[in-house]
Amino acid sequence: MITRNTCSAIAGQVLRIIIQFFLIINFLNYIKKMKKLFSFVSCFVLVTSIAVAEKAQPIVALNFEEGGIDIQSSSPGDKCVASRNPGASGINTSPRSGKYTHKSGMWTSEEHQVGRLNPNVPTIHLGYYDSFEYKVYVPSTTNNGDFMIVLCSDGPDRGTDPNVERENWEVQYTTYPSIPEDENYNSLRDTWAKVERGGYVSGRELGMFQFGFRRGEAAPDPEKEIVYFDDLIFRPRQSNKICTYKESFFFYGKDNSSWTGNPNQEVTMYPGTAWSVALQTGKDRWVGGVELKTNSIEFEWVSGKDHVLVLASDLDDILLEGIPVLSKLKNLSLAVDVKTKAPKIEYRANGTGDWTAIDFSKSGTAVGGTWNTFEFDLGLSNVNTIDLRLSGKEISSGVSNIDNITIWGTDEEWDWSTASVPNVSVSSINMYPNPVTDILKVDGDFHQIDIYDIQGKLVVSDSGKRSEINVSHLPGGMYVTKVHTVEGVFSSKIFKK
Repeated sequence: MITRNTCSAIAGQVLRIIIQFFLIINFLNYIKKMKKLFSFVSCFVLVTSIAVAEKAQPIVALNFEEGGIDIQSSSPGDKCVASRNPGASGINTSPRSGKYTHKSGMWTSEEHQVGRLNPNVPTIHLGYYDSFEYKVYVPSTTNNGDFMIVLCSDGPDRGTDPNVERENWEVQYTTYPSIPEDENYNSLRDTWAKVERGGYVSGRELGMFQFGFRRGEAAPDPEKEIVYFDDLIFRPRQSNKICTYKESFFFYGKDNSSWTGNPNQEVTMYPGTAWSVALQTGKDRWVGGVELKTNSIEFEWVSGKDHVLVLASDLDDILLEGIPVLSKLKNLSLAVDVKTKAPKIEYRANGTGDWTAIDFSKSGTAVGGTWNTFEFDLGLSNVNTIDLRLSGKEISSGVSNIDNITIWGTDEEWDWSTASVPNVSVSSINMYPNPVTDILKVDGDFHQIDIYDIQGKLVVSDSGKRSEINVSHLPGGMYVTKVHTVEGVFSSKIFKK
């Protein structure tokens, strides 16, 4: 018999079970909500981390597609217009391309102002983008010749006029590619081919791309001076070590007036000759508008390096003041080519503080009769400017030769993703392993392969169509390969362990 007390006990037990059930349901809902919140936070953190890293992606600088970027020229001589693609097949099936007509002269070049007359072009800093490619089509009726490619940055006195004379641009890189060839070294005609170049070092933003064609024959004939080009693409640097400044002492003019001591004017020198000039205070500026402060300066022409700076005990000290630095860069270093005697080089940041001298004796390489590149850690990060002071006053006899003063820094946000480098495969060419230790294997139909170091120096060249290339003698690091095929010249990067 169930008593009243028993019923009360049972009812209480059931109530407790119901309460516990609802408590469990509420707890599970709480966990579920927290899981969603955690998922949201995780996603937010992930997205934030991705947004911080700057993806290293190729940039299409010029093309002629519908809705794309139609180039404009500042050159009054030759002309380049958007035109029907003369051979829409192979590697270029787009309906339009650029038609370049060479009208007169052996060296006339077409000038295309990238990013100025074409505001839709993204900013291209040549410290981050150190190679490029474009496509060319040479009709069978066109005379033999070479292409002329020049990368320029804005000159120090450029101003706001987008149609400024080309003398106000600073040349960063010049190359003269020949017409691509097939496996029998015959020029590729009536077909699209790819031309690729790289290995340059610059700390400037691209201001203008110059394209030209130097014909081999002297007699001008517009019908025989036509080439087509398309799809100029800049490739990202495969490293987060970025150049923010380079002074190589080239001379390219700001004006065409007679020589008045302006170091930006073009000067012709010959091997073994020396030259000195008095500078105009407040007027003489060099790369990036940096003023070079001294009373006089001396140079020597050296084969393979053009103009090099000369320092000696009887020559004035030189101050490069206010060198611009990308403030996001960390771990700044200074690299400089030196020969004969060690100069005195001092530096300071942001125009203030004490000068710090560079100690060549700690470089591990002696300064002597051959050119060597010395690189020094400056112990600086996230600065806006650097001043450099160069002196030969402590040289007891002889001189010091200097070239290619370069400032590097690390951009920790530059995502170049070299952790997983795939085997290179371009067209019918396959190169492996990558990274490589001793033997680079090459499969495919090619007739020559060239390998360049990061300074652009040719270190391996093989025209024997061998399937295995010995690279065991190369130092570890990144290299650029140029593979010559019937479809053109293809470029890729390999890493040597």
